[in-house]
Amino acid sequence: KQVLDELPDADRCLLLETLPTDLPFDLTVPILPDGIYWKRSSQDRWNSMNYVCDYDNSWKRLYLERHLQEYIENLELEEYNLQNIEHLVNLCSPYVKRLNIRQLQAAKVPESLEWQSEEDVILDEPSSIHHINLEPFIKGLCNLEELHIMFGVRNCGMDFAWNLFKFSIVDCRNIGLGLDSAKSIKLFRIHRSMLYDTHVAVLMQHVVKNSNITKLDFSHCRIGDTGALAIGKVLTIHPMLEELVLCNNLICGKGAAGIAYALTQLSCKLKILNLRLNAIGDDGVLDLCSSLAYNKCLQELILGACSFTEKAAIKLGQMLQQNCTLLFLDVKNNYLGEVGGEAFNLGLKTNSTLLRLDIRRTGITEEYESSINLILKQNNIKYKIWQRELADAEQNKDEEWEEHVAERKEKLSRHIDTKHTKY
Repeated sequence: KQVLDELPDADRCLLLETLPTDLPFDLTVPILPDGIYWKRSSQDRWNSMNYVCDYDNSWKRLYLERHLQEYIENLELEEYNLQNIEHLVNLCSPYVKRLNIRQLQAAKVPESLEWQSEEDVILDEPSSIHHINLEPFIKGLCNLEELHIMFGVRNCGMDFAWNLFKFSIVDCRNIGLGLDSAKSIKLFRIHRSMLYDTHVAVLMQHVVKNSNITKLDFSHCRIGDTGALAIGKVLTIHPMLEELVLCNNLICGKGAAGIAYALTQLSCKLKILNLRLNAIGDDGVLDLCSSLAYNKCLQELILGACSFTEKAAIKLGQMLQQNCTLLFLDVKNNYLGEVGGEAFNLGLKTNSTLLRLDIRRTGITEEYESSINLILKQNNIKYKIWQRELADAEQNKDEEWEEHVAERKEKLSRHIDTKHTKY
């Protein structure tokens, strides 16, 4: 590295443009800076998806994140070597901020389970299909901010078996132990996986210990009411959790009630809640409305395709009359009809904070839809005016503070000059 730094700029650029892109990691990662070499390495290795803007415009970060991702995705359980893993992680650690794992190689499936049907997989308790231990990766990446995991196998072809998409409690415990030491992580996501209530219960024991996590995403999984209750309990304790995505799970009214209870607690800091494609029904929405009437944090609520009717729409309209923090409400793909349109129209007449209301495919008449959109337009105008006034107030405050500092400096300068004159 010392020799590289001593080279003239033109010679250094020429060297980085001609170096082979398959040099050993031990040599390139510590020595070669971000720039042309890592750009060439990325483009030589991957023909597409080289969107450097998604990596803070750092080609080195892009290369190392994608290399580590592919290493994890293709690592067989039988080839797992802790010493090699720790060495690789130590090299990549300063540069990796996001880890997006799209598949994990499972242990060999017993022949008796290979052709188990999807219905059997759904009805049975999760069986012990183990994967590599992710704890050393999560624990060793000191700058990791986002962790995305999808359990399954891509392009498995004729080796397909439903159990390849299952994972064990041990897998969850290993991930949780990694989270305990992940001091920079903000987003934790397991999606499109057979994540059951028992898995969630284990994960939540570790999520609650990590106060840095601000977003949880368990979309397109198998979470039921028991898992939702466990998540609701964490919401009442976790000091930083602001966004929860549970889209397309198996949550019903009881699970929604648990989350609704969490929203009534002052310790709950949740700002975004996504329950889309969960059949929580009228009862679940009624519980959520009761909590939102007085909640002071939640800003976005997504209830698209949640199997509720006019009964819940009436309650939502009443909630809007009292709630003063909700900015976006999504109720599309629920049949609300004319009664629902009337309820929302009435609720919005005294609500000046809601900015967006998605009522597509709800059966609300054009008359009520037009009236609702007019109210929302007025709310948006008021909101923009308020933002402008707030920005002006902040600017004036900064100017006043600068004047105050300048005045204090002038007084201090005069005081020092007076002292010098005396002496």
